[in-house]
Amino acid sequence: MKKDTKTAEGGDVLRKELESALYSVQHLTRLVKDDICWAQKICPASELRTTLYFKRWGREKVENIFRRLLYNLQGVAMQRWKQAVAYEKQQEKMQAYLLYKGSKKLDTFLSNWSQRKLRQAWTKWWSDVAHEKSLERSALELNSILIMQRAWRGYHARMFVYLVKKQKLIALQAAAAIKMQRMFRGGIARKFFKLKRIDQHRQTMVTRIQALARGYIARKLAKWMQTQRKMHLAASRVQALYRGLKARREVEIRRRTQHLTKAAVLIQRRYRGRLGRAAFIRRWLDRMRNIAATKIQSMARGKRARRIVANLREEDRKQRAIRHAAATNIQRVYRGHRARLSTELKLLALRERNRMYAQAATRIQKMVRKRQANRRVDQLRRERIAQLVLQARAWVEYWNEDAAKWFYYNQETGESLWAPPATGYTKVDGKLVLQDGKIIDDPSDDDFAAILAARKMLPSLNGQHGASTDTDTRNHSEEEEEEEDEDEDEDKLCVECEEEDARRKCAQCEDVFCDACYEKLHNSAKREKHTWRAIGFLRCIECETMRATRWCNICQDPYCLGCFTIIHSKGNKATHEWVDMAEFKKAARNKQKMAKEKENSQTYDTFVQSNEYQYVTEYAMQEAAREAQEAQAYAQAYAQAYAVPTVTTDDYGTWMTLVDESSGQTYYYNSLTGESRWA
Repeated sequence: MKKDTKTAEGGDVLRKELESALYSVQHLTRLVKDDICWAQKICPASELRTTLYFKRWGREKVENIFRRLLYNLQGVAMQRWKQAVAYEKQQEKMQAYLLYKGSKKLDTFLSNWSQRKLRQAWTKWWSDVAHEKSLERSALELNSILIMQRAWRGYHARMFVYLVKKQKLIALQAAAAIKMQRMFRGGIARKFFKLKRIDQHRQTMVTRIQALARGYIARKLAKWMQTQRKMHLAASRVQALYRGLKARREVEIRRRTQHLTKAAVLIQRRYRGRLGRAAFIRRWLDRMRNIAATKIQSMARGKRARRIVANLREEDRKQRAIRHAAATNIQRVYRGHRARLSTELKLLALRERNRMYAQAATRIQKMVRKRQANRRVDQLRRERIAQLVLQARAWVEYWNEDAAKWFYYNQETGESLWAPPATGYTKVDGKLVLQDGKIIDDPSDDDFAAILAARKMLPSLNGQHGASTDTDTRNHSEEEEEEEDEDEDEDKLCVECEEEDARRKCAQCEDVFCDACYEKLHNSAKREKHTWRAIGFLRCIECETMRATRWCNICQDPYCLGCFTIIHSKGNKATHEWVDMAEFKKAARNKQKMAKEKENSQTYDTFVQSNEYQYVTEYAMQEAAREAQEAQAYAQAYAQAYAVPTVTTDDYGTWMTLVDESSGQTYYYNSLTGESRWA
């Protein structure tokens, strides 16, 4: 009846979880559709490539949501599988332990019938205690699972509410940004019309000033030409009067000098010719001066007119430059807003995907490292036990009849000792006394696994496996910190120019630089010795500007989304397979780790001196000390419960108190029989 009730309750719980999962999927699908509509409103897709990008982006977002749900279900299934495997292993260990105790009891029954009864009672009590402990541990694990599930569901609900609030905040910010843009564009338009009105007024005033200036220049020119004309008329009048006076004088002279000789006439004719030529030259010079003055005046007026026209053209060019700069600034602001919005959407999708990949990789790495550490510890235990057995075989115990006591002989070096060697020895009955004080049967060369099974205790009952878990956790956290540092370095800008993406990280300066700034700042003698490592995202091999998001397995090259779509759209390249850059980087890191973890015989000495070897040695010593303490506690409890008889006073002098060098524990050695005891 109880089983049926539990089955019904489990079915109801699974049904409720399925209904909640379906409701979450529908709700997230609705949110994705709203995000796509919102993104299309802000950045309308007018090109085919942009439309395909938005479709692909929406599909990837939906796939990421379903992938997250699948990972959650896989995680729950993995936890349940771990619990089932742990319970089966515990049952197998219990069965093996019971079989071992049964065989031991059979041997003891043949040797001593009375002790068999006592050991049967002890075995029954011990099995009941172990069973009770296993039941308590199962109840504690079930309670822990319920607490973890409740914590995870609470966290999931809080994250969902946070995402809803963040979506509303983004919508309010978008509305506020639209309102600010509208007010800004209205102010720009009003300012533009005001400047245009001022420009028209200036053009009117310039036209009026030019008309006044040209009228003034024309009047001044007309006045000057009138003055020149009056002067020319006056000169002509003076010349006419002078010629008339001269002609009259010549007539009078001719009348008075007709009686002069032909020589005087010739002289007078030559003199008059000279005067005529001088007058002609004078008139010619005056005419040339007038022509030169007219030409100079025309050149000066043309130069002044050209200067005025050049000034007007310069003012017009400045006005056009101001308008062009204003239009460019508006376009720059709008394009920057659109680019930032699209980049933010891409970054949100990429960060979500990287977070999911990181969680899955962390879980897988944790399982793999735990398994590797367990194998490594088992191997070191086998090697250590084999070494202890070889050391114990080297020394053999013999009885000296002359001295009436035991001595120890080394078969390899021929050395003999009266005291038991610290490295262990072989007793007369064939048993081995190991370095840690443990007495075991001499195993065969191929039976070291049986030695390990006899020495190895259940770690779940004593809790001695915390050191390896702490080491795994510490190594895992260090690797996660290194991966997070690499991811953070991918999106950093150069600390010098703050414009280009950082491509190098200086180990001494501890700053990130682009290639140009690093070469500029590290030209000095001291900084040339600085070392650096490459950081930043991998660029597309085709455009060399955009960030690479896909790795082609056939071409073995990185591409951005646009270049990959264009290049691999036709021909045989359309069949090429690709992987995401994040997955490619993780695969490369895993290959490097696997290559580093391969054993190398040349580095064995380095491994022996490492912290890992010391940790394994200390763990083995702690385990031996724990076994000794358990044996001592068991002997005391056995003596108190069943009144084990103590040694007689005659044999008391044969027991000596010694200290084990490896474990530091006190043990007792019988010089007469060669027996060693911890208690």
